[in-house]
Amino acid sequence: MKTFSSESFLNQKIHGLDFQFIIGDIEGYLKFSEIYIEWQLRRELMAIKRQAAVEKLSQEHLDHLETNAKHHFIVSILLRVRYGRLIAFITSVKWAIESIRNNLADPLPRVRKKESK
Repeated sequence: MKTFSSESFLNQKIHGLDFQFIIGDIEGYLKFSEIYIEWQLRRELMAIKRQAAVEKLSQEHLDHLETNAKHHFIVSILLRVRYGRLIAFITSVKWAIESIRNNLADPLPRVRKKESK
């Protein structure tokens, strides 16, 4: 069992701010990604309309290309960005828990009391 030392406690690095910065970065990543995806979708839809005008595509073909582009940007890419954010959040929480666990005065038991060793 560790003994409590007020000196080492007061000199210990505060990890709460680190965690807050990481979470803020994750939130910023998601906002930036979603804005960029919206911009790319608008750009793609304009390119499709230009292509349709130059190549004189039928309305059905134009609708098909627009539907594919919307699905690609709104569903596929956005879903991957959000999964990436979720993984980053879970990893950050895991790091915070590991840091707290490593700095506890008493280590957490590895085996539960009712389990056999």
